[in-house]
Amino acid sequence: MNGPDNAGPWGPKVDPRTRPLEAEDPLELVAEMADGDPQQMLRCLLEEFLGMGWQPAALAALFYDPAYPLLVDLGRRLGHDAVARCLEELVLRGAQLQVIE
Repeated sequence: MNGPDNAGPWGPKVDPRTRPLEAEDPLELVAEMADGDPQQMLRCLLEEFLGMGWQPAALAALFYDPAYPLLVDLGRRLGHDAVARCLEELVLRGAQLQVIE
């Protein structure tokens, strides 16, 4: 029987918050470009953020933020003018969530 002191063949249990980081962590999230149409991906991502209520200026700034590598890559691939045009078109079409009290 395996109890707290006997973890069987797997070794002792270690709280993940206290475990040291490993250089080759298999569960580390790594962003990679997906196959497909980058223009369609841009449109879908912009619609998603606008639907969550993001302001267009704040959303446009994410295309320069290293914390959002996919958006930065899309901005470089398609050009920031194309991103701005797509964002403007979606806002004019009413894709942005607006709550009026």
